[in-house]
Amino acid sequence: MIIMKVLIKLSFFPLFIILLFLGVRMINSDEQLTDVYLAKVKLHFEGRIIEKNLQPEPELLIKAGTRVFPVTKLTQTLFSKAAAGDSLIKIANSNCCYILRDTTVIIMKYADIPAEVLNKNRYLKFRNDEKCY
Repeated sequence: MIIMKVLIKLSFFPLFIILLFLGVRMINSDEQLTDVYLAKVKLHFEGRIIEKNLQPEPELLIKAGTRVFPVTKLTQTLFSKAAAGDSLIKIANSNCCYILRDTTVIIMKYADIPAEVLNKNRYLKFRNDEKCY
């Protein structure tokens, strides 16, 4: 009888360890996701859009000086309005950007920040709620 009780208690230990591990991973992935969007909001660049891609996710290829880099996790509006040849200016510490096309300036939100990230980070919520004029 005592051996059965010990075996039952020991069988819950691996389950406890697995649940603990999954909980830690979920917390770390939430923090990593928040860090991704913090970096996007803090980012500043000025460059020319050289290509638009839909796969594996919507992205713009930007050329700034001699650097070429992808920009992802954009708002749908930004992706649909941007065209190859436009200039894109991302404002530092803001979720706003400018598209410059010939003599036209279009001002809009830069990144789609998920609600779960906004609810956990007041700085990102503030930056996301600001108006882009």
